[in-house]
Amino acid sequence: MGVQVTETRSAHAAERWAQAVVTVLGLPRDPRTLGEWAHAVGTSRGALREWCALAGVRPKVSLDFARLLRIVADAQLRGLWDPANQLDVADRRTLQTLLARGCLSVADGPPSLADFLSHQHLVRLPSCLEAVRRLIGYSILSGEQRSPTDLYDSPLTRSAVE
Repeated sequence: MGVQVTETRSAHAAERWAQAVVTVLGLPRDPRTLGEWAHAVGTSRGALREWCALAGVRPKVSLDFARLLRIVADAQLRGLWDPANQLDVADRRTLQTLLARGCLSVADGPPSLADFLSHQHLVRLPSCLEAVRRLIGYSILSGEQRSPTDLYDSPLTRSAVE
């Protein structure tokens, strides 16, 4: 007679990392630097770097992922797709490079959040992607999403903009 485990175990490092990533969704401005992101999360740049390292994702890659997730969420939930104005970049080459890292393009229009998470090449670790999906309201099995207002009205995003 064995013990049956019905709940999945927490991936603490991935969840901590995902909380920092999802916080970016509620920000009024694009965080260009790790320092800006750390300030928004309410931690130090060094702590944020450690969270990324523990989750297995480089800090700059994590920031780029969070920035792109933010504009995809804006497109899906608010109908806004204008990466040149949503991302704080200085030139077209930087914009194109950043979008390409997330398998995005201005001309193709915005993907759904589910498509972005499935097709981007920045973060491929299943534990991290699963934690992000869970925090933004996706069911891992069905791919269904909560109400759009739930995403922007979560405790994480609410605290980021207050």
